[in-house]
Amino acid sequence: MASGPIDLSTFNPTLLNCDIVSTKPSKPGDKARTVVKLSYGPSRRAIAFVTPPCVVDWPKLHGDGNFGTQFGPTEVDKAQYTMGVTDKLLPTGEHEMAPYFDALRAIDDALVACVHANQKELLSSRGLSKEEVRGKLQATVKPKYEDDALAYNRQNMSTRKFTWNGDERTLRITDVRKQPLAEPVAHQDVCVVATQVDCVYTGLMGSMFGIKWSIAEVMLLKRAEHKPQPGSDAFVDYAVPSWAKADFP
Repeated sequence: MASGPIDLSTFNPTLLNCDIVSTKPSKPGDKARTVVKLSYGPSRRAIAFVTPPCVVDWPKLHGDGNFGTQFGPTEVDKAQYTMGVTDKLLPTGEHEMAPYFDALRAIDDALVACVHANQKELLSSRGLSKEEVRGKLQATVKPKYEDDALAYNRQNMSTRKFTWNGDERTLRITDVRKQPLAEPVAHQDVCVVATQVDCVYTGLMGSMFGIKWSIAEVMLLKRAEHKPQPGSDAFVDYAVPSWAKADFP
């Protein structure tokens, strides 16, 4: 598949591919599984993006990631690096995160249509309407409410600390000069993040399904204490270096 991030300005949902694939058993006694493979365009390139500048939510990108946290694993070899990206900074008018989140919602929509058409194989269900299938989707973009009012939207991302071969993985985390970041990325820092579809999962909690997005790279733009306030025009200063769009891992 072609590599590199998809340009949000030219993203076309009609070019999404949802292929139904039967996996081979990994060991004797295992059954073959039917899974969905997502790709983009006639070359079936990986679905990958570089986010616009955004506030990050509770990143765990260093050390043992989410190991030992409240909802994290109790075994270090199952640790993941995790983070959320949000549209928490909402200046007057359009926000840069809107086209990105719209693209993610369009990918979810394509997945719902695919699962609906193949619900017997993927959900062990028959006769569900598309909206009933959508009700089983773990949406990529999740709204967060405070006092019953929409506060912001959030996307979760995660990458295993260890590869399936047991090798430790190191995320590339840099400043705007492309130098390794000395201090950890913190809650509410402003970053851009290179992310891509890791896999489509089915069978969660019985019959739930969704997309797992991985973290490929993070670039810090501003620390939380220096981020602009809602309604400001400070986003004009958030020039994303060209390497963030061209030099995708």
